[in-house]
Amino acid sequence: SGPGMVNAGMASEAMVLHEQPQVLINYGIAGAHIHEALPGDIVIATKVCAPFNGYLQTGGVLHSAFGIRWDDAFAGSPERSTQRYAYLECDPALVDIAQQAAQMLIEQHAPVIVAPPDKEERPARIFTGVVSSADTYCRDEATFARIRETFGSLSEDMESAAVGQDTAVQGDAVHH
Repeated sequence: SGPGMVNAGMASEAMVLHEQPQVLINYGIAGAHIHEALPGDIVIATKVCAPFNGYLQTGGVLHSAFGIRWDDAFAGSPERSTQRYAYLECDPALVDIAQQAAQMLIEQHAPVIVAPPDKEERPARIFTGVVSSADTYCRDEATFARIRETFGSLSEDMESAAVGQDTAVQGDAVHH
C-alpha cells in the first residue's frame, strides 16, 4: 500500500472489494512507545487504535474515536445506526498464529536487537498489545506518554488502524 493511513485504507478497501480475501495481515516497521522495546524486537497487535483521529468535544478536547461501524441490524435500511470506537480488536486466531511464528523465529534464528549506545546486545523479545497508527511518526516523548497512558500503546505504525477499519466496516468475513 505504501506508507500512511490513506494509502493503507485505499489499498485494503480495494483488496476487500475486488478480491474478497478471507484474511488481511498487515506487517511492517513500527516505532516503540515503550522504553523496553528496542530495534529488532517484535510487536504483535492485539488491538489497533488511531489516537489522532476522532472528533472535537466542547472546549476543543479531541475524543479519540477513529471509525464508524454500521449496526448490522439496520443493514439494507435507509436508516443506519453508527457507533464510534477507540480500538479495533485483532482476530485472536491470527494473533495466536503470529505469536507462534515470532516464537519460532526467535528459537530457530536467535535474532538480536540493534543495541543503542547505552544498551547491551540482547536477544529479540516479543511484545503483544495495542499498536497505534498515525500519518506521521511521533517523536515527542510527552505525546508518547499521553498515547501510552490513554491507549496502552506499545508502538506506532502508519497503517494498521486504517487496514483494521476497512476490514471492520466490510464485516466479519475479513479479519484484521
